[in-house]
Amino acid sequence: MESIGQLLDGLQRGGGWLIFYTHDVRPDPSAIGCSPERFGAVLDMVRRRDPAIETVAQTLHQIGARGES
Repeated sequence: MESIGQLLDGLQRGGGWLIFYTHDVRPDPSAIGCSPERFGAVLDMVRRRDPAIETVAQTLHQIGARGES
């Protein structure tokens, strides 16, 4: 959890873009999943820092990226 906090702190200081994702959220998660408690703790860490939260599509639109035609 400390490393996630450090990533979030770095974003507050220097800006950037962090994609947080997980697969299954359940009490006994797979190796690529997350427990509900851990997921909730990460969400609390994010809420305390109050960053802009956007979808990938929203961010790409804001920076002027164009999709394939």
